[in-house]
Parts: sequence; C-alpha cells; structure tokens
Amino acid sequence: MTYEHTEHGRHERLDSERVVVAAPMSLTGSTIRIWRAMGERGAAWWSRSLWITGAMLSLIIAWAFVLCWYALFGLFLVPYRVARRHSRKRQVAALRHREMLATFDRDQP
Repeated sequence: MTYEHTEHGRHERLDSERVVVAAPMSLTGSTIRIWRAMGERGAAWWSRSLWITGAMLSLIIAWAFVLCWYALFGLFLVPYRVARRHSRKRQVAALRHREMLATFDRDQP
C-alpha cells in the first residue's frame, strides 16, 4: 500500500503502521484494538453518543479484565510477554523493510 493523501486530506496507512505492537492483554493494547474495532463515528449526534458510550463501556470491561488478569497471573507471564513483543516488533520491521524495497523498485527508472 502506498502512502498517499486522499481527497479528504487523510492518508492511507502503511501496513507497518497498522500493526499494534502493544500486547492485547495490556491497557494500551486493549485500548487500541477496541478503538479500531469500534470503527469510525457516524455524523449524527445520536450516532456519536452511541459510539462514545459503546467505546467507554468496552474499555471499562476490558480494563477491568486486564487488571484482574495482571493481579492473578501477571508476574508469571512477564517472559512470555517480552518474547511476544519482540516478535511483533520484528514483524513491523519486516513490513517496513518490504515497503522500503517496494518504494525503491517503484522509483527505479
């Protein structure tokens, strides 16, 4: 995917920008994943308020679950989480490398 501006002034995200590096069982990772799952807000006021209510309710439930998970199993899973984070970072690096090579190939005369 290319990094171009669209007619609405927004740009399309590169594949490497779409990867969430934060763990799903972290507060940051769960927030990013819920935010993306909720999608775009609608234009009507009632649609926006429903979207905000749904997002907040989902975040409260996910954060409560994550905090309980940390309290029960958090210390046992530290090595696993470090290994998984390293794996996701390698995935992002590989995607960026592929995008850079594709850019060089496209720019060749």
